Parts: sequence; C-alpha cells; structure tokens
Amino acid sequence: MRRRVFQFFTFFIFLIFFESCRFVSDSNVKAFSDAAQKYSENYREAVFNEDKTEFFALVKNVEASVKKIEATQSFKEACAEKQSFKELFKRMNFQINILLDPKTSDARRKQIAWDLNSDLENSAYFKDFYLLKQKEQPPSPAQILIFIGFFLAIVAIITAASFGFYKIRLLKQKKFNQKILEIQEEERLRISNELHDTIAQNLKSIQMESENQKNQPVSKLASDSINQIRALCYNLMPPDFNIDNAESKLENLLDFLCKDLTSKGFACHFFSDEKIPKIEDKNVLLNIFRIVQEALNNAQTHSQATNCSILVKNKESSIIIFVTDNGIGIPERILKNGKQNHYGIHSMRSRAEIIGAKLDIKSEENDGTEIRLEIKI
Repeated sequence: MRRRVFQFFTFFIFLIFFESCRFVSDSNVKAFSDAAQKYSENYREAVFNEDKTEFFALVKNVEASVKKIEATQSFKEACAEKQSFKELFKRMNFQINILLDPKTSDARRKQIAWDLNSDLENSAYFKDFYLLKQKEQPPSPAQILIFIGFFLAIVAIITAASFGFYKIRLLKQKKFNQKILEIQEEERLRISNELHDTIAQNLKSIQMESENQKNQPVSKLASDSINQIRALCYNLMPPDFNIDNAESKLENLLDFLCKDLTSKGFACHFFSDEKIPKIEDKNVLLNIFRIVQEALNNAQTHSQATNCSILVKNKESSIIIFVTDNGIGIPERILKNGKQNHYGIHSMRSRAEIIGAKLDIKSEENDGTEIRLEIKI
C-alpha cells in the first residue's frame, strides 16, 4: 500500500513539473488573448468617450501583453518561419504608439483603434500557432536539469520520511515486545515464589511428618514432588541470577537446562569452550537462558527427537550458542511466520532482537533442527 501511494505521488509530481516546463509561457498567450478580447469588446464606446482614460487603459493592457509575447523564444521562432507574424506585431506596436500619443487627433485615433482591433483579431492565428509550437517544443536542457534535481529531491524526502517512520515503528514494536517479556518474567517470578512458598513448603511438611511416622512411600513421593517443584521454579525463574554469583555464569545456567532435560529421560549433551566471557548484563543473560530453554522445549515437545545438544563457543568478540536435535524438523510455514503459527519461535526472535543478538534457525524435513544464537560482547 505504501509503495503504491509513493508511486502515485511521484508520478503526480512528475506530471505537474513536466507540464509546467512544457507550457511555462502559456500564461503570456492567455494574457494576450484576454487583452485582445477586452479591447475588442470595449474600444468602440471608449474611443468615442470624451474621457479617454478607459480607452488608454485598454491600449496599455494590449501593449503589455504584446511585449510579453515578443519576449518569448517561440515568438522569435514563429517570426523566423513566417514573416507575416513579424510584420503583424510590428504594425500593432506602431498603432499602439500612435494611440497613446497625446498629440494624435480624435479622428486619427478612431481610425487607428479600428485598425488595431482588426490586427488583434488576425493575431488569433498566431495564438494557435504559438500553442502548437509549445506542444511540439521539448523541454530545454536547463528545464530537464531542474526537473531531475526537483524529482530526486522529492524522492529523497519521501524515502527519508518513509525510512524514518519505519524506524520509529520498529523502535515502538521493540519497546512493546520488551515490555511484554518483562511482564512475563515478573509473572514467572511471582508464580515461582508462590510455588516455593506454598506448595513446596507444604510438601516439605508432609515429608517430615511421614518420616516421623516412618511412612517411606509417602516420604519418597513428597521428596520427589519437592524436587519437581524446585526444578519447575528454577525453570520459571532461576534464583541465582546474580552477576557476582558463580551460578549466574552462562555455562552453568545452560548446563542446568541440559541436566534437567536429561533427568526427564530426554538425552541432552552440553559442550562448551574454555574461558567463555562473562556476561555482565543480567537482562541479556536472562534472555539467552529463555531462548535456549524454548529451543530445548521445542526439541522435546514437537520435534519427535531422541536427543539434543548445546554447544557454547567463544569466537573473537562474540559468544555463539548452537542448539541441535535429531528430530523431524520445523515446517517451513512456521519458520516463515512464527508469530501466527508458533509463539515459541516468535518469542525467541523477539528476545534475540531485544538484546541485539542474531538468531538463525536451520531445519530440514526429517533431518533435525539447528538453532544458532550469536551474541556480541
């Protein structure tokens, strides 16, 4: 839609400017025609009036329009082609000078006024020829250069404005996505705390009571449930997201995700280069954790994979994380439009954009999926 509006607007500007270049002198022709018509309609009554003010105004109006016509290039070309045009305007100039001369007698003025009217009527043929010349005459090199400059300026202004609006829209969308994710994290933290402070504590009480009563089945069930609740709470919001805490190192967080998945019966292998740079920004660290977490969840839930792996590499000024699985792959329609068909992929892309990371997803049918996340440091 925006492209069509731009094309229409550009064509409209082009048409207006081109027409103005081609018929730049048409106003002179119209002024001449109007002056001749006004003179023809009023000169008889005006010339017989004792007060010649109106008559002189009519003649001066014709004189001004004639001078404008004579100043045009088309007039010179017409005179060069037809001597009669030159003679006609020379005669009209002579008649005008006599009519405006105060020494001219009334009888002489009446005769010359009638002759001028006849010549003005004959000049209508010149008007038609002049318009024809204007239509046939291409724009001059100067007019073309002016037009090109004007056209490029309009294109530059529209392009800059469109790009500016696009950047503003992207910035607003990025801020909106970031706010949504912040709200999600706050809600995850609230639920995690609620689970830990209520259900987990209640299960702990049940475990202690069952141990006192030496009821091992109930005690074991309570213990397993507590471990599950703790793992769930950690997935919702890792409690050790503290920059000064060793647990907040990227490798430790991703290793925990891998071990947690393995504990659920899904084989996950973790590999990492030595001396991975520490990420100081807690928000960046949290979003990386969520992206990898979502990738593993997709591998376990949707891909029908039997195993997956996480690889963390240190490459110059970047940290690159690979998450791969041996599943059936992600359908192309979901990769192209994850927002409508798969919220998880859309969320991963939004989080990567927020932290300025590059996310690439490669997937082939029945040949697994590789997710590559590159973070500049």
